[in-house]
Amino acid sequence: MGKQRRKPFKPPTVQQVRNHLQRNQPRDPSKWALWGPLLLMVIAFVIAAMWNTAAAWALPWLVVIGTVVFMSMRVRRFRQLDEQVHRVQELGLRRNASQSLRLAWRLLPQVNELPMLHGRIVAFIAHNLDMLKCYDQALVAYDYLIKRLPHDHPGAVPIKIHRTMALLANDQLADADDALRNLRNVADMFAHSVVGAAYHMAKLLQLVRTNHFEDAVSMADNLVEQLRPLGVDAAYGHALMALSCQKLYDLKQQGDVGEGLRWWSRATLLIPPGGRVERYPELRDIAAEPGYVDASVRSAFPGEYA
Repeated sequence: MGKQRRKPFKPPTVQQVRNHLQRNQPRDPSKWALWGPLLLMVIAFVIAAMWNTAAAWALPWLVVIGTVVFMSMRVRRFRQLDEQVHRVQELGLRRNASQSLRLAWRLLPQVNELPMLHGRIVAFIAHNLDMLKCYDQALVAYDYLIKRLPHDHPGAVPIKIHRTMALLANDQLADADDALRNLRNVADMFAHSVVGAAYHMAKLLQLVRTNHFEDAVSMADNLVEQLRPLGVDAAYGHALMALSCQKLYDLKQQGDVGEGLRWWSRATLLIPPGGRVERYPELRDIAAEPGYVDASVRSAFPGEYA
């Protein structure tokens, strides 16, 4: 028989995400797993003391050996789960969001008794849904996390920023504006960090989505340094700045027409134009312009256009 053909990937619906998260909420470890070995040990010693025979005194040793085997199996299982979580992260970093989501979805029921791994898996589910443009589903997962994280938890602010980005991508502009207002202190508190950079990215995206191109261009002086902690993902911000510069020039004849090309060229050094357009469809407005195509080529082959 031939190999079974894998079913085409189909993202879960909003209700499926909600149901999956509710069914697999974190819970306390089994009391039997925590106290069972100790209880058996006590019972074994009581029996040994009552019978006071060689066979009876062998019983506690059997319980000790059984406990060691049991704990070894638990440790091995935890290590296997941790490796699988790292695999989910690795797939996500490689931008293989569908495979990362598949694995995270399957792992969630297995990490119910491990709060740290459970939170990471839900975060990966939310992030992968976001990357797949399933914004309504991603928002369900983001909200699930935010409700359960302490206010001062170090992961709370990044999750809130990613949620804001999903709101903007989903054209929920009023909700996104409220979210950004609540995060207005983030830029100062997390300066020169990934969190601070993500906030600046969200702010720039909001200005672009609301057609405030002049305000967006006013961020240009510091944008390269502000977005630097994002690594290659800073390209999205550079491309959005290119769009803002071009739109401002087209609408008001303000600024330098070449400034947009320079920002576009910076973006292309990090991520090809197709990847940027796929993430932010509004970039299609300039991606096909001859000047911007040329800028992409020059940045890809800088030695030939020196």
